[in-house]
Amino acid sequence: MFMQIPVTSNLYRIALIALMGSVVGCSTSAPTRKPVVNKLPTGTGSAATVEAPDGLSTPQVSSTSKPLPPNISAASGVPSALPAFEDVIKGATPNKGYLPIWTRDDKTWIEIPTQLWGQAFFMGTSLAQGLGQHYFWPGLMHFDKVVSFRRIGNNVQLLALNLETQAPTARPLQRALAESYSESLLAAVPLVAALHPQRQSALIDATALLGGDITGLQTRLETAYRMPYSLDRANSHITRTKNDEANTSVTVRSHYAVPKLPVIRPSSGPVPADSQPNPPTIVPDARSLFLTLVYTFSPLPQEPMRARRADQRVGYFTESYWNLDEDNGIDRRTHVIRRWRLEKQDPQSNLSDPKKPIRVVMDKNIPLKWRGALKEGVLEWNKAFEEAGFKNALVVEQQSDDSDESTLEGVGILALRWFSSEAEQTAAVGPSQADPITGEILRAAAIIPENWARLGRLRVRDTQPRIQANSITGWGTHDHTAEQCTYAAEALEGVSTAYELMVLRGLIDPQGPEAEKFIYQSLKDVTMHEVGHALGLRHNFKGSVGISREQLRNSEFTSAHGISNSVMDYNGLNLTLEDEKMADIHMNRLGAYDKWAIAWGYREYAAEDEARELAILASQSDTNSALAYATDEDTITSDPLVNRFDLGDDPLEYAKRQIQLARELWQRTTQRPLDANDDMSIYRRNLQRVLNTYQAAASLLAKHMGATLTSR
Repeated sequence: MFMQIPVTSNLYRIALIALMGSVVGCSTSAPTRKPVVNKLPTGTGSAATVEAPDGLSTPQVSSTSKPLPPNISAASGVPSALPAFEDVIKGATPNKGYLPIWTRDDKTWIEIPTQLWGQAFFMGTSLAQGLGQHYFWPGLMHFDKVVSFRRIGNNVQLLALNLETQAPTARPLQRALAESYSESLLAAVPLVAALHPQRQSALIDATALLGGDITGLQTRLETAYRMPYSLDRANSHITRTKNDEANTSVTVRSHYAVPKLPVIRPSSGPVPADSQPNPPTIVPDARSLFLTLVYTFSPLPQEPMRARRADQRVGYFTESYWNLDEDNGIDRRTHVIRRWRLEKQDPQSNLSDPKKPIRVVMDKNIPLKWRGALKEGVLEWNKAFEEAGFKNALVVEQQSDDSDESTLEGVGILALRWFSSEAEQTAAVGPSQADPITGEILRAAAIIPENWARLGRLRVRDTQPRIQANSITGWGTHDHTAEQCTYAAEALEGVSTAYELMVLRGLIDPQGPEAEKFIYQSLKDVTMHEVGHALGLRHNFKGSVGISREQLRNSEFTSAHGISNSVMDYNGLNLTLEDEKMADIHMNRLGAYDKWAIAWGYREYAAEDEARELAILASQSDTNSALAYATDEDTITSDPLVNRFDLGDDPLEYAKRQIQLARELWQRTTQRPLDANDDMSIYRRNLQRVLNTYQAAASLLAKHMGATLTSR
């Protein structure tokens, strides 16, 4: 069993220690992030306690308190050797917003308002231009921190605050924590001008601040390619900025290089593959490459969202921290689920529009032909939110084709994007970034590989033996800290196999409408899955166990309920044997688990009733197999009902059927005449698919030997 801290009825609503140095605590009963600041040593942050109106407690980050003095106070000024503020920005174009920006020619400056010194705010990053391989894909989110500016003399530090351990109500222990744990320095730059004479704001060079390797991409490049790429700051630059009162975004194009390619010498014995250099194959010269990052800075929500404690029976991503105020003898870690803020316009209504819906923006890079499929995949989730009491919870906008903005800039947006990868087995991903204390999702994305739209054209290149999903390196491996998901990498192979068999059966004309329909439904399926991640949901690898074989053969049932109880499973395709009646092949509907999980995570309750009502709702899974849940870490157990890419309540029977389908594919392949425009790689590709199907079936069969059933 994998335990999370149980739901309790006595939660603490607390404030975050800002950890800007030695801290003296203070408290206030204000319901927002506006702490009262006691006298602090010069250059330190603040500690505050914020009492929520509901009487429950979660840690909070100070984002709107009175400005703290920097290490050198504004009143003391800056040595006169620095040029005047107005002289430096003379002729520059202002761009007002959260962090005011000034630009002139190739220079970009950031103005730090005096009220931001010592204040915690959100910093998130997205990859805007990647490499098409090794998880360097545009749209991926990796690095997000709660940060703060500190001034020391003529230097400005960008600090990542340490939120891992909290002791909100024990003031002596707060001091001990401040002394025990360190924040991290992300960047440090000098002031470029004296403080503004009226505003007392500071001016720094944006390229100097953000042109370094803040996110650690050098390490990720070396991990992926086993070559010591170094950041070349001289050939890196800022390409664009976007600013408003809610957030500031700066896009940086960074150059990474190695002086020479390594010499790979033959070895007399076996050499582990992961010890050899693996230069990128998709750039003109492997000694040089560019990666572009979008940095987004935004204030943390002024009114903190009420946090919701995780329950091990319902699959949500979580934000976690050590709460030293809790000593329940089980676990001092507090786990809150990651979710968007949704509040009813009419709290008294059973079904109400939200005050602010989840804004989904479809990127202009999505081909016109497939925009409908992706939009349908997004809007399918509104059916689940209706069970949580919200109508029109998600609204979809299409970015105009002539827009010069990026869907990766800013907060309060779920970006739906399209990308290209040179790997035929590539992955779709649904990352998100959240307030680390309340779990409120601040920004998210669902990125879909264009490989899905060319199932019938993957033969342009001979495929290689499949690489296991957990060997993919680079921007991130399959861990749910980064919400990476190998669904498309493995599902695409299964979809391609089914597509090929249906072509050989004569059910699909590769140039006809049947092929278009097959791809359309596949795209809707994968979009639903990745948007589910972006809404906070984890995988559920027991999703299909509540569906019987008879139901899978019933087209009326699959049309109404789908082929699984969860789109968050890695569902196999519902491909029938040759003599069976055809039903829905793809998961194009939300399942019972999906609707129940959204209701558990998003339904509103009165504060005094929430813990009790959530426990009652979660307990439904104890007796209803349609609500069974198991996720990534559960797949290492010997439970034969926890699988990737099975279908139905009998995995053993499914494995047998897959072997039958693989045999049919090979028999039909050997009888297929070779067209004038084809070559022998067609046979190799299908042989590889047959062997991969056998391998997957064998894994399902093996789990039935010495099996152990598990339950949350």
